[in-house]
Amino acid sequence: MEPSQNTVDCLIKTLTNPCSKNVVKSTPLIDFNGKLLYAYASIFLSIVALFYKQICSTISDRLGNLLPFANNKAIEWKKEEESEDEDEDNDIYYDAEEGEEYEKNSLEDENERELKENRHNIRKQIEKANAEEIEVEIPEDEEELEEWKSKEWKKFLDKMENEWQLLNLWMDGEKLKWIEGKDKELNKWKDQMETKWMNLDNIDKEFECMIMKNISHVDENQMKEYLKKNVHKIIHAQWKKWLLENESSLSAWLIKEWIQWKNTKILKWLMIDWKRKEDEFWTDWEKTQYMKWLQITKRNKWQIWKERVTREKDEWNNWIQMKEDRHIYSKWKKWSKWKLDRKSGINEWIESLTNKCMDNPKWDTWIKEKKIEFSEKQKLEKEKLEKEKIMKEQITTKKSKIKKKLLSISKRNKNNKLAPIIEEEEKVVQV
Repeated sequence: MEPSQNTVDCLIKTLTNPCSKNVVKSTPLIDFNGKLLYAYASIFLSIVALFYKQICSTISDRLGNLLPFANNKAIEWKKEEESEDEDEDNDIYYDAEEGEEYEKNSLEDENERELKENRHNIRKQIEKANAEEIEVEIPEDEEELEEWKSKEWKKFLDKMENEWQLLNLWMDGEKLKWIEGKDKELNKWKDQMETKWMNLDNIDKEFECMIMKNISHVDENQMKEYLKKNVHKIIHAQWKKWLLENESSLSAWLIKEWIQWKNTKILKWLMIDWKRKEDEFWTDWEKTQYMKWLQITKRNKWQIWKERVTREKDEWNNWIQMKEDRHIYSKWKKWSKWKLDRKSGINEWIESLTNKCMDNPKWDTWIKEKKIEFSEKQKLEKEKLEKEKIMKEQITTKKSKIKKKLLSISKRNKNNKLAPIIEEEEKVVQV
């Protein structure tokens, strides 16, 4: 016991003063040079540190395998509660739909039954997938673990496909409600247009200016034809504007719901406990500089992780792109059909409103007033131009007089300067 204690004391003293060669030689066990003792002690402590790190890593892995089980149980209980709440909400939703007082044809009833059946089947598949995900344990073997992670990603994509079908059905239902209310909004818009065009006080200034430009060189009959043509054109343009505003509103709502849904789903995947810890670990490791490229084993694991997350990102982006091209940013056939079905009716209504406007006696009075107003305006502009012309002529005449006067003064001053010079020359000649 005593020699061992002396050995430890000697090791400590040697490590604290590695350059000293006066090593205590209290026992035969320490009969060697101080520098050699320092090297052996360093190797010994490095081995101890590595052994300690391995023990900590093993304990951490064991704890990591135990914690997800408790978390999975909590998630399972929470999902069961949410599923019960959703079933209650859906029952209320369907009861409210069945209580609505309007007639439906056989095709709509069949579509509604099919919609309910699809929702029920998809919900069952999602619940089954969730239950299977909770029951799976994380393997410990490296190869099995990597294979398990790839399978988890495939399960996630399959689950997203099922949930997308449910989302798509819900969005289709909301769009159908939206389009069912468009006829009522269209009738309201038509009433507003009739009120506007039958009341001449509401005529846009832009339209009034357009009339004033052409009123001078046409008679009243020609003016009415001109007005009819332009009123028809403007109302049709406002109809196109109304359609565009409604399409933009629907697209904005659809895109908002889609972006919120896809961001929520991918965030849920990234925040899974094992996934989040793995990504954080390798992201931090990428930022390190010290001896990173010498860690061959860890670098190989990082390479596997990098390839897997890149593949997952590409697959997710491709899946998203496919849904957006087919459903989100594509033309909605029902809306296109709705516009086509009402095209002839809208054209007839525009023609009828235009004729109604032109038959209104107020338009004749309005045209006469505008013609008189235009004549007076032209007269005023003509008088203004004549005044400006007279003023310019007066200014020009005045400038000419001033110029002549200045020239006369300049000439007189020049003559006054030359007279004394001539007198002096005459005196010199006489002398």
